[in-house]
Amino acid sequence: MMNHIYDNEQFFEAYSQMERSKGGLQAAGEWHQLQPMIPDLTGKKVLDLGCGYGWHCKYAADMGAVFVLGIDSSEKMIQKAVEKHSEETITYQVCNIEDYDYPDSMYDLVISNLVLHYIADLEAIYKKVYNTLKPGGCFLFNIEHPVFTAGVHQDWIYDESGKPLYWPVDHYFTPGERQTYFLGQNVKKQHHTMTQIVNLLLKTGFRLEALEEAMPPEHMMELPGMSDEMRRPMMLLVKAVKEEEKKVRKVDDKLFLIPYYPNEETALAWYQDLELCRQVDNIDHVYSLERLRAMYNYLDTHGDCYYIQYEGVLVGDVTLQENAELSIVVCKEYQNRHIGRKCIENMVALAKEKGIDKVKANIYSFNTQSQKMFQSLGFQKTGEETYERIIGKSGCK
Repeated sequence: MMNHIYDNEQFFEAYSQMERSKGGLQAAGEWHQLQPMIPDLTGKKVLDLGCGYGWHCKYAADMGAVFVLGIDSSEKMIQKAVEKHSEETITYQVCNIEDYDYPDSMYDLVISNLVLHYIADLEAIYKKVYNTLKPGGCFLFNIEHPVFTAGVHQDWIYDESGKPLYWPVDHYFTPGERQTYFLGQNVKKQHHTMTQIVNLLLKTGFRLEALEEAMPPEHMMELPGMSDEMRRPMMLLVKAVKEEEKKVRKVDDKLFLIPYYPNEETALAWYQDLELCRQVDNIDHVYSLERLRAMYNYLDTHGDCYYIQYEGVLVGDVTLQENAELSIVVCKEYQNRHIGRKCIENMVALAKEKGIDKVKANIYSFNTQSQKMFQSLGFQKTGEETYERIIGKSGCK
């Protein structure tokens, strides 16, 4: 759980004298990078994890959010937020972000500024946030950079005159609690590596949309110590999105395209069946389970990936990639039943729904059966193993 250092009288008084406490968002060195990441909030619901003085809550309300909840473990912070920003659309609650109930699919945006480096179990918070976001919702957070949290005492090494010489980093790959000295008090923080911060998001099911290391804007460079912030990163800004829920596509009464869901417990069975499909189909490269998982995670985050289900049995997969390239695998024993043809036609229809005007396919030269199928569906040969179809000009035989 987060410590309650912010309710310490001396610490809170020192915190209130910081420029970002007095000047708000415009006085925060990372705001010029964070603000462009915030999506349109008109009519949206927003959750602020560790809201502090409520600056981000106020911004969300000003941008048209219809409901904003700011939670913070510090009673003093919430008192200050209520004093400063009490718009009708904003509600505040004293609560640890680990203990909030996170209602299912409620929020369009979850934002957290300089809080997650107090949390030991990032994955647990990621899962809660993912659960409470609506499909298509955004998780935007600013966390102390791993280079900063791995710093020895999180401070510079100084020369005899007090000039910063360099920022020491040690035990980077040992995550966990760090004791630091901040605003005159001993403070406990949690160090997480870059791998943990990012990969745990992907494991949870988020799509990473932006990753930026905070740099102070030019107009702040004259402030004391600000130029030293260019010598090592202090903050990491991350924007992740909960993908829109993909629906099962019915091809006919026997044939369905099942969306790829990387976090279902049944996923391993899907992978294993797909691997068998590839072996039966004599594909010249057989993926290990780990590589197969990585490949499908990539395909799904860069397009639309579906399992092909025929009469309740998984028989292959079909993908429409973001570059408008189609690919399909149907295992040997289920070929010659028009499954591939129907699936490709369905994917062409999906491309049309997306406003794509041209789709492509790469087909091995030895796979004459697939070549004939694609050509019969209106694909024209454009290279030795490349085919292309202009949508709306079927040319089907």
